[in-house]
Amino acid sequence: MVLLEDASKVVTPQEQAAFVASLPPDVQAGLARLLDTTMISAQQETLLLIMLFLLATLLLSSFLPKHQLRETSPDEQVELEEEPARDRDVRTAGDD
Repeated sequence: MVLLEDASKVVTPQEQAAFVASLPPDVQAGLARLLDTTMISAQQETLLLIMLFLLATLLLSSFLPKHQLRETSPDEQVELEEEPARDRDVRTAGDD
């Protein structure tokens, strides 16, 4: 593949036209059809892969949490961290 890319950069349009003209007429027609067919099939395969990727991400997004996390201020975080400790104190005091 890399060699073909390098060759396309080295060959001038005049050289390419001369090469195609040197081919038999049936091969010239087949070459044009081949190039059209390969470009169309490559585009179709690319679009199919994009569609599969989109469907996969849509499916995976259904497993995301349903609620949105909210930002908490540092004061709220301290209060949230202290609450479980108070609950434990109440439970242990009642168990005595």
